[in-house]
Amino acid sequence: MNISQEEWWSKLQEDGNAVILDVRTADEWSRGIIPGAINIDIYKGQGFIYSLEELDKSKNYYVYCAAGAR
Repeated sequence: MNISQEEWWSKLQEDGNAVILDVRTADEWSRGIIPGAINIDIYKGQGFIYSLEELDKSKNYYVYCAAGAR
């Protein structure tokens, strides 16, 4: 589901089961780390898929990327 930046932040703050999934590259991530976020580089191909499969399925993930298009 695509939501606006404001909706994303509002929903994240209200969700006690929320986890931020940061899909930026390592270089992008090093320029501004989001405390508590899980960083999985979307450009890691199958490694990205494997990492997603290991995530706790009971959580609600809020995806963050550098440009909002990934």
